[in-house]
This record gives sequence, C-alpha cells and structure tokens, in this order.
Amino acid sequence: MSSPHWDECLLGTGPTAGAPDSGELRRTVGGISEKLLAAQVRELERDGLVSRSVRAGFSLRVEYALTEQ
Repeated sequence: MSSPHWDECLLGTGPTAGAPDSGELRRTVGGISEKLLAAQVRELERDGLVSRSVRAGFSLRVEYALTEQ
C-alpha cells in the first residue's frame, strides 16, 4: 500500500544531474527507512512512474529515473 506522503516526496525530488541511486534518494528525502524506500520505489516502478536500471561495475549500482508519465 502506497503512502501518498512518501510518493510525493520521492516524485518531488525530480530529475537531477544523472539518475539518483537509492542512497541519494534516501539522503534527499530524509527520514525514510531503507525498507520503506525500497517498497515505495517498487510501487512507483510498478505504476510506471519510475524506471529502474542496474549498472555493473566495481559494485552494482541501481539508478532510478522518472518516466514520461
């Protein structure tokens, strides 16, 4: 179940220089646990509002971006 407050906070971060990862989202929003952040981002992705990409490298980096919707 989505929390309108957190959805608004996450979507309100808007596009930044580059796609933010979960750590950057968490610092930007503030006051959200990793578990809640993951659940909210998954729901936004399922609703088609956020896209998720995984970048391989020294460590995996998961980035999020707003979709056109």
